[in-house]
Amino acid sequence: MPEVRDLPFSSRALVALRAPRAGDRPHTAAPAAPAAFLAHLIAASARVPQLRDRRRVEPAEAAAAYRSTVATLRRMQAQ
Repeated sequence: MPEVRDLPFSSRALVALRAPRAGDRPHTAAPAAPAAFLAHLIAASARVPQLRDRRRVEPAEAAAAYRSTVATLRRMQAQ
């Protein structure tokens, strides 16, 4: 096995030669938000009727849907 000092340097680290100025902006781009998410946010802020119809159900209805899903999964596991 070769000695570490015998190997060529693999690091090519970049070193800042000056401190960033007050007005400098980083060169990283912000990730773009998906269009569907932005459309949802706009629609929610505008309170469009399509969203209000699907917003929430009564707690009893939600609990019944969860129970139905659990029962279906148990039947599938039993087979």
